[in-house]
Amino acid sequence: MGAGIKICFSGNNEALLASLKNALSEPHFSIFTLPLSKAILKKIREKTPHVLFLDLNPPKMIGLQLIKRIKALEENIVVILMVPYELKKKAMEGIILGADNYLIKPVEPEEIKIILGRVMRNIALREEIKNTMHKSSRI
Repeated sequence: MGAGIKICFSGNNEALLASLKNALSEPHFSIFTLPLSKAILKKIREKTPHVLFLDLNPPKMIGLQLIKRIKALEENIVVILMVPYELKKKAMEGIILGADNYLIKPVEPEEIKIILGRVMRNIALREEIKNTMHKSSRI
């Protein structure tokens, strides 16, 4: 996978995004942040993260509408919602729309590291399957 796993934190709370980015600074992670804006789909297409953490922050809640469009853009992007406890039902809506999981805020870096460990194993497994299929198609 080269430089490692590409992680994007997106939302409108710049302080939260910066603190998560700093807490997860490790050599095998390439981490960037994006504000929730109309340009987010274009930026996701350009940067192609493996994992996208979406901070659903009222009152805008535009993240839910983005989930289907993000998954249509790249179905392998793992989308994790970050929501306050009172919006847990919105997180369930997000799962129905295609999000892969959610975390209740305040989010701890250890929770994110656990999810990233699973994502890294899944990515490695997908690569192994792809390589095996490629080898078997040459036989």
